[in-house]
Amino acid sequence: MGAVALVAIAASGVGLIHHRGLSLDQLPDSEYGRRIVAKMVLLVLMAVVALLHSLWQGPQVRRAQEAGDDDAARRWRILGAAFDGFLLLAALATLWLACRWSRRPTTPARPGAPASGASPRG
Repeated sequence: MGAVALVAIAASGVGLIHHRGLSLDQLPDSEYGRRIVAKMVLLVLMAVVALLHSLWQGPQVRRAQEAGDDDAARRWRILGAAFDGFLLLAALATLWLACRWSRRPTTPARPGAPASGASPRG
């Protein structure tokens, strides 16, 4: 299920780039492009950490427990908690980036007109 989510997020990022009419070489030249790049870097880091957690750290905990090495199992669990903490912080950073995109400055349609979404004074 996680792989499907990663593919969906990556595809939406590519779709957003295309929707804005940007090419990959134009991304560093705009604030929007830099945010997309930051979001995609976070996505790749999250994928790497999740894979390490699932394919390396988790089995090490199990092996240590099966061997009766409680100290090693505890150390591996602490590493797993660090991985989980990173994943949480990266997810929150990605959410923050997405929320920053939703706050667009409003501009008047014509001089003297109220900004879009604003109510006229009366």
